[in-house]
Amino acid sequence: MGDKRLPTSPNIPTLAEAGLPGFDAKNWFALLAPAGTPKEIVQLLNTQMAKVVAAPDLVARLGSQGAILEASTPEQLAAMMKTDVAKWARVVKDANVRAN
Repeated sequence: MGDKRLPTSPNIPTLAEAGLPGFDAKNWFALLAPAGTPKEIVQLLNTQMAKVVAAPDLVARLGSQGAILEASTPEQLAAMMKTDVAKWARVVKDANVRAN
């Protein structure tokens, strides 16, 4: 449901290619630290996690399940989270979703 075809299923079009332009609903996972964590610690964690995400055995194993592993910077993650919160908040509001 992302904006790119999966390497494991190159013949299956994206939803945008199938007629739903702008549809992008990727899953993502992140390692978060408490507010106020020293920048050096955040950078160290980011550097180490980038190595994990690039490990060939992990890339192969999760890739065989359709996952695309991508590392990012703390700033890129913050921007993506901000964008996703705004996007899904709009979807919830427009659909008049209510919690029980």
